[in-house]
Amino acid sequence: MGEIKNYEDSAAALGLSTRENIRLIVENLYRTRPMREVVLRPYLPQPWVHARPVLSFDEIDLGMRYPDAGEGDFAYVRAGVLSEEARDIAVTMEGEATLYRDGAALLKTQAGGAHETAILAVEPGVTELVARCKKKNGAFVLRLLTAVPFYPMMKARDYLCHLRTVFSRGEYRGEEGYEISRLYHAGETVETPEYVFPAAARVEKEIRFDRVDASARFGCAVSEAARDGVLRLTNAETARVTVNGEPVSAAGEITLRKGDRVVLTTENASAFHAAYAHDCLRAPGLETARESGVDWLLLALPDAPESFTVDLQTPYIANGERRFWRTADGSYVRAYLDTSFFGQWFYALMVGNYGLLKLYKDWDCAREGDYFLRNMRTMAAYYEYAKYEAAQFGDPTFLQRAMRLDNLDAIGTMGMNFVEYYRLTKDEKALHVIRELADALMNNIPRFPDGAFMRGTTMWADDTFMSCPFLVRLACLTGERKYFDELKTQIEGFHKRLFIEEESVYSHIFFVEPGEKNRVPWGRGNGWIMLALVEILTNLPKDEPDYVYFAERFRVFAAGVRALQAESGMWRQVLDKEEAYEETSCTAMYSLSFLTGIRLGLLPEEGYRQAAEKGIAALLRYSVDRQGNVLGVCRGSSCSMDYHYYLKLGTAFNDDHGTGIILWALSELLKTENT
Repeated sequence: MGEIKNYEDSAAALGLSTRENIRLIVENLYRTRPMREVVLRPYLPQPWVHARPVLSFDEIDLGMRYPDAGEGDFAYVRAGVLSEEARDIAVTMEGEATLYRDGAALLKTQAGGAHETAILAVEPGVTELVARCKKKNGAFVLRLLTAVPFYPMMKARDYLCHLRTVFSRGEYRGEEGYEISRLYHAGETVETPEYVFPAAARVEKEIRFDRVDASARFGCAVSEAARDGVLRLTNAETARVTVNGEPVSAAGEITLRKGDRVVLTTENASAFHAAYAHDCLRAPGLETARESGVDWLLLALPDAPESFTVDLQTPYIANGERRFWRTADGSYVRAYLDTSFFGQWFYALMVGNYGLLKLYKDWDCAREGDYFLRNMRTMAAYYEYAKYEAAQFGDPTFLQRAMRLDNLDAIGTMGMNFVEYYRLTKDEKALHVIRELADALMNNIPRFPDGAFMRGTTMWADDTFMSCPFLVRLACLTGERKYFDELKTQIEGFHKRLFIEEESVYSHIFFVEPGEKNRVPWGRGNGWIMLALVEILTNLPKDEPDYVYFAERFRVFAAGVRALQAESGMWRQVLDKEEAYEETSCTAMYSLSFLTGIRLGLLPEEGYRQAAEKGIAALLRYSVDRQGNVLGVCRGSSCSMDYHYYLKLGTAFNDDHGTGIILWALSELLKTENT
């Protein structure tokens, strides 16, 4: 049975209408997944700190920091772990090191040995951790990774939880990085580590582009007035100065009102050394504890662009390289989005956002539409910036998975939502992303000889949804035949390898070696295939030759799934195993698919409407509580030949594999009530 045992604790007990149930869940989503704004922060690179992608450690190379360190010498690394909320986190470590919190040892690891993980509770804000790392057998490297407890090897930066490692003290507090102590020699006693990271640089009141690039010809400095005040420039006569786009004289006093933007440009950047005085300036959008060098954002380019506009979202291309803004002391400026849902590049999050889009399109829900549009706009705006980040620093501050377009998880649901967003807005940045995702889908993903998509040495049922809803939208958006043809290639390929004839449902996985499917009808895996077929049949023109083929596949599959519904109205984690728990996401997937199939004229009302309504009623009784929280959603799965693996997979709270799909299902139910 589902996770909510007592009827009084369920949404069903409230006796709400379908619209009211939608509102209950949506309001909780807004409360737990709030919209955030991107902020800018200065960043001073540490050459000995290597940021790695989302599935690996941050590496602190103390041997690089202290090349003369001897065997047994040691240093301390202090990390402030910033969390949005109170929760448990997992900290995993490698290296010859001991990890402490408030002086108490949490972890001890050995050089060359296995990693170790500690689970600890943190409060909102910064939790300080200190690692004592020793050079042993020539190795002097510390590796750290912060994550959620049930995915301890996945950086918590884009899904379920957002953690950021920051300086916890001094003028650099809140900025990304690790504080490192001085080097201590073997046998030395330490009571309180002495940290030697430099104080923030003191910068004279000057605009100097040579600190950014000594060879630059074009320079731009931008600031804004934090309050009413006055700006005075000296030796700036050769520059063009504007306030809110209107030219002003660089000589004398410039009177500013709160919010005024000042832009200074020069085509003699390397030799431009202007002084300034003010009582009101701040660098626009910059969050920092620094007190010096942060009045202006500076951009230095080798040549003057044909046209120039100030853009704090997109890098500028110079000599084939991306360049972004810097501060007056030469520090880099980086963009941050401290959230685990809004504006993050992950397939499950896009399913959640798609649920909001359905409410917007079907019922003109303005708030839900605004959330969806702002979410997609943020990702489109910062897509090219993430590429710059990856090249410059090894790992973007957000949109990490946008840099891994060799995996369908990072392509399909993103592309589906970007097409929907582009249809609504005609945002050219979104169209650019769509083109790149389309190219990655067609050219980066490994395939079987018949063209069907592979995942390593396997095929996953999940990948029908990670490809086909995007493909059908590409086909309709572009009119290109190759995308229409690709749809049938994929559905035929998945069907051939995964379909279980005797039950008319699908295996989760096909293994290339030994050339067998696992014959485990995982609930959500089957749900992904069914939703893929629903999306194809909803978007594909009915006069397309293959429409009949997809419709028949859907009908046969729907019959197989309906036969396996549990007495409660739910469907099980493994569809044909009575010992499997009843699972939320697949129940929502099948319920909405049946209702959509009826609406499209593909399924008869008899039997299917009852099954769908029974499924949704069960969700409100066993999976949604009185506060609108969603329970009983299976966590992300790997794969196995043994069905017992799937039985042991735990569930997550307010997981985005479930929330958006329940909203989608309720939207479909509401359509039946309004006809």
